[in-house]
Amino acid sequence: MRLLNHARAPLALFHELANGKWHAGFVETCRAVLAGEEFTVSYEDDLLFVCRCGSDLCVHKDIKARTTRDSRVQSCWDTQI
Repeated sequence: MRLLNHARAPLALFHELANGKWHAGFVETCRAVLAGEEFTVSYEDDLLFVCRCGSDLCVHKDIKARTTRDSRVQSCWDTQI
């Protein structure tokens, strides 16, 4: 497993361990995993993007309120040259 996608209701928890010499991580499932089910975790406070999942349960919905920069960027993308 190399990549874990973000979900507000994740299938697993990601834990990091470090002692100054090494850094490791492990994944702990929150429930039974069904065959073919996507493995997801919550990125919690480590988001490197603005979460737009739309879930009322999302802990990052307060970040969405800060849209001034996003709307300026979007208007740049929408401008035809």
